[in-house]
Amino acid sequence: MPLILNNRWMLSVKSNKIIDLEYRVDTQFLQPEATLIVSFLAENPFIIFSREQLIYAGWGEAGSNPDFDPTRLGELMKTISEIFVRLPPGRPYLKFFPRLGYCLLADVRQAHSFEHNIELEDRRGGSLGIK
Repeated sequence: MPLILNNRWMLSVKSNKIIDLEYRVDTQFLQPEATLIVSFLAENPFIIFSREQLIYAGWGEAGSNPDFDPTRLGELMKTISEIFVRLPPGRPYLKFFPRLGYCLLADVRQAHSFEHNIELEDRRGGSLGIK
């Protein structure tokens, strides 16, 4: 079931997108790893998670591989922040705490069944240069 952030933004994990329930902003598409990280943070709002925890949330066991580049997390978190900043007031907010990690500042709830239908019907879409 999708999550609703601040009673306006639907996070669709199935389709890697954020949908504006007020239809004022185009649907924003996320990289699959970004969707997993935002979903993880949304399931635990206002809790600070370390870089290691977020790498595991986004990449799983692949994140512990010696060949994994940990700067990928920073780049991805910057991209997520850029998406949130471009959303109008009432947006979720990603907060960075130096030497501690990140947390999501947002009110989060499960989508109601009628809102879930919005996810299924959403055909609009815009991209902020995110692939």
